[in-house]
Amino acid sequence: MGVLLEINAGPFAGKKVAVVTGQTVTFGRAAGRAQFALPHDTFMSGVHFAVECSTSGCRVQDRKSSNGTFLNGARIQDAMLANGDEIKGGQTILAVKIVADAKLASLMPVQEVAVPPAVQQRAPAAEPSPAAKPTPPAISPPVELREEPSAPPAKAGAQPPLPGRTAAQPPMPAPPRPSVAPAAPVGLQKSGERAARGAAFSVMGWSFPAAPAEWQVQEGFGLQQSGHEEFPGSVAASEELLGGITLQQFVESQISMLRGYLRDPKIEPTMPPRVGGAEESMAMDVRHSTKDGRELVYRRIYARSGPSVGVLTVTALAANLPQVLQSLQPLLDGAAFHSTVN
Repeated sequence: MGVLLEINAGPFAGKKVAVVTGQTVTFGRAAGRAQFALPHDTFMSGVHFAVECSTSGCRVQDRKSSNGTFLNGARIQDAMLANGDEIKGGQTILAVKIVADAKLASLMPVQEVAVPPAVQQRAPAAEPSPAAKPTPPAISPPVELREEPSAPPAKAGAQPPLPGRTAAQPPMPAPPRPSVAPAAPVGLQKSGERAARGAAFSVMGWSFPAAPAEWQVQEGFGLQQSGHEEFPGSVAASEELLGGITLQQFVESQISMLRGYLRDPKIEPTMPPRVGGAEESMAMDVRHSTKDGRELVYRRIYARSGPSVGVLTVTALAANLPQVLQSLQPLLDGAAFHSTVN
């Protein structure tokens, strides 16, 4: 038996990955190390978890990730998979469907299958056995099924906000609302659409001028820096409903969530840029160290328009943040946010 994994939250929401008997597929942020890479999910480790299928069933294994791997809401190290399970790593959630290998093959006609560039076939481990062993049958690399979603992916929750400048700074509200989970970045206006080089583009309620020279528009996400293979900078854009609370309360609840999610984060307010169309704006820097000792910075920019808050998250290594912000300055100066809620 094999397994069909459908990503239902995160930048690649709607995509499917098939793992057949005899395969082990690793998932993580690092394209050079994980067989299925999700470089936009900055809450993932380089190699975060693996899904393995054998004749005895399929299982998920955490690969010493910094933020943990969860199965149906419980943190696990190694667990068997069953139909209907949900695997969560970073901000990405995958729905599990156990499928016979023959059925998986019938679901993947040649014209609909594409092997992701980052996917490589896992070489079998050497076994120190003196006896000669028969050559195992070749195993196909994991495949990704591409489907055009009929509707935009559902949001996984709100991204964290921060203190900054507001049109009229209100006093700190009473008790903040409960924490909300980070938002999954929202796609471009049309499924599968990629903004042309040198053209303005939009993500939900956000609109931007042309991407700077070193940046590429990413479908269903925002932007990613090119020419930095180890850890490229990125910009994620999303829109969330405030749900009747103030922007300040939204920010406080998100700060509370970050303190529970990250290990010893340093959260500092910073001056937000002027955002066209926004009634008030806030910004902060969130710094934390990864398990391998690198310091990451998330520059969060929040803009309120009517009942919605737009969130921009610039992610970079701390050492690269000044250069990243400098290269993004034209984009940030021309950014605007207008609620899409009527």
